[in-house]
Amino acid sequence: MSFGKSSRILCILEILYKETDESHILTQPEIRNILSSSYSIQICRETFYHDIALLIDHNIPISTFRDNHRGYYIDSREFTMAEILYLIHSVYASAELSADLSRNFEKKILKNLSRHSASELRKEFLLKEPLKNEDTDIMKNLWDIYDARLNGQKIRFNYCHYDLNKNKEPSKQFEMVIPAALIRWQMNTYLVGKTERFDDYTIFRLDRMTDIKMEEKNFYTEDLIADPYDYAAKHLSMHAGKPITAVLRCKNLPNVNVMDKVIDEFGKNVVVAERTDAYFDIWVKATEDGILRIVQKYSELFFVVSPDTLRQKMISIIRENVKFYAL
Repeated sequence: MSFGKSSRILCILEILYKETDESHILTQPEIRNILSSSYSIQICRETFYHDIALLIDHNIPISTFRDNHRGYYIDSREFTMAEILYLIHSVYASAELSADLSRNFEKKILKNLSRHSASELRKEFLLKEPLKNEDTDIMKNLWDIYDARLNGQKIRFNYCHYDLNKNKEPSKQFEMVIPAALIRWQMNTYLVGKTERFDDYTIFRLDRMTDIKMEEKNFYTEDLIADPYDYAAKHLSMHAGKPITAVLRCKNLPNVNVMDKVIDEFGKNVVVAERTDAYFDIWVKATEDGILRIVQKYSELFFVVSPDTLRQKMISIIRENVKFYAL
């Protein structure tokens, strides 16, 4: 096989990115040997030094023998090891990605490292994978919705729910939706859109959408949500509805940092009002369903103070629960 100058330099670059890092440094003879054995390219020392200098002139981050007194390696990459770890952990923690898709993402992400570092990191992910969604092409759904938003098109799809046998069952009617925003929230991806059935926005999980079809082009940018993550912050647990302002009482318990729970669930935009040794009050802005869900989740910590309509709904929920446990 014949290699020109450009191909030769690319081969050297590939060797450096694939084989070297700060802990795995190659000498000039070692790199030339790999060029010869793997690429059938023979070069002299002077040509090697010239090619390395050319790569450095083009801002390739190569540490040389003159820098480290050992040899040559790539001393910085697009992603740090910590960033790579974060990305791969996020992929494997996402139940909406299939096992095959997760492994495919892992391979692509690890290409940013040397093969030695990639091998070490791969050991982190030999554990049993969590529950994975195997029957939805989440990437296709994501692209179809993005494409529809870009072209001002409505979409039509079937929305699925699980039956008691843990099988996804499609709904009896198709949803016709104006896609307003895509939101990634707590390891799931959601479509927020307008339907003909409701005046307000409706929220759908992408991994439960099937058979997406493009429809007519007839909506404008004002139908979109300007700040999707401000919308998500006011729609706790991605519950649709109009946000309200509520006051919650938070009970101080020994050995429990209640403010940690407040920030985790409501974010840092909450307003802390009255404070005593026994409790403190917070003002939150979110949907009724979202607030009620969190108050039930932390029933020993959070209590509804106002508005009274929300308080009465919480009382009704508690009474129904008491009836059940009284049986």
